[in-house]
Amino acid sequence: MDGVGNSSDIANLFADRYKDLYSSVPYDHDNMASLKVEITSAVEEYNEECVVSFNDVVEAVNSLKHGKNDGFTGLSTDHVINGCDELFVYVSLLFSLMLVHGFAFDDLLVSSIVPILKGKTVLCSDSSNYRGIALSSIFGKVFDRIVINRYYDILALSALQFGFKNATLQPLYTLVMKETLCYMLLIKELFTVLYWMQPRHLIELIIVNCSAVLLTENCHQLF
Repeated sequence: MDGVGNSSDIANLFADRYKDLYSSVPYDHDNMASLKVEITSAVEEYNEECVVSFNDVVEAVNSLKHGKNDGFTGLSTDHVINGCDELFVYVSLLFSLMLVHGFAFDDLLVSSIVPILKGKTVLCSDSSNYRGIALSSIFGKVFDRIVINRYYDILALSALQFGFKNATLQPLYTLVMKETLCYMLLIKELFTVLYWMQPRHLIELIIVNCSAVLLTENCHQLF
């Protein structure tokens, strides 16, 4: 892999790659500090929304997919799906205490990033042909599902995350994007040819107008 053959060296190669990737987006430290203060102050006072019931846990567990692992503790969704009612009672108490005290245990915050090939025909020995998927805590998945089920009506996905919306076809969106980009490249080549055939000011005007139309969706923000 990129000239590296030892398994530990390959693991470190991907670790460094994903470390650079996931820390490449800048953020404002002051904004993050103020956000932390706002969240901390919001959980200092108890309210009924801090309570996670037995039924909340059961509903969340029933929505889990079978055979999903966390990649860290060796826990699987099947362990929770096939759990007894006593387990769900303790999980509801655990989540309620987390919300009341504003605390999350370390295992809940750990994710294991596993590289998988981007396609069947790409070169396996090139690390750039892999994308990372995060295997998160199983209890974190349950907690996320509880939040989604409870506040579904006030939560909304970004328009840039269309592939994660319910009842949508991600391959169709990917195809549309590829065709759009190909169309834009074709127009660029056409303008390059027309540049030597038309007055310069006319071509510049056409380019400005078309760019305003084609780049309306901020394609550069798509990750």
